Amino acid sequence: MRIGIDCDGVLRDFIPDLINKIKETHPELAYGIRVPTSWDWEEWLPFWTDEETEKYVFEDHFEELFGPEANVIETSLTDWPVLKEWAKNHGHELILVSAQIFTSHSINIFRVSLMPPSVEFSTGTMP
Repeated sequence: MRIGIDCDGVLRDFIPDLINKIKETHPELAYGIRVPTSWDWEEWLPFWTDEETEKYVFEDHFEELFGPEANVIETSLTDWPVLKEWAKNHGHELILVSAQIFTSHSINIFRVSLMPPSVEFSTGTMP
């Protein structure tokens, strides 16, 4: 069985990084950030449209948010080898998945390749 592991919010600590980046670059908007309860940007970043947030995330700051300096959820570094061994012992294949758009795709590949032990993956759409 192939088991997909989502990168965002599971391996990469994306939401806190995004909130901190907004506070850094637009401190005047910090008061307007709501508690995220979904991936609907306008629910918790009401000061921007979806298009404005997508531009901020995937064009203006994608390298900081998805690149080698992006924060990793610490437990994923210790849990990954355990999960990978479990999958191997039970005949499963682990694959990392992300719904990131093209501009951050190569950054994701680089970032994931830094995780110990080495991670094998391919691009494309899952069947």
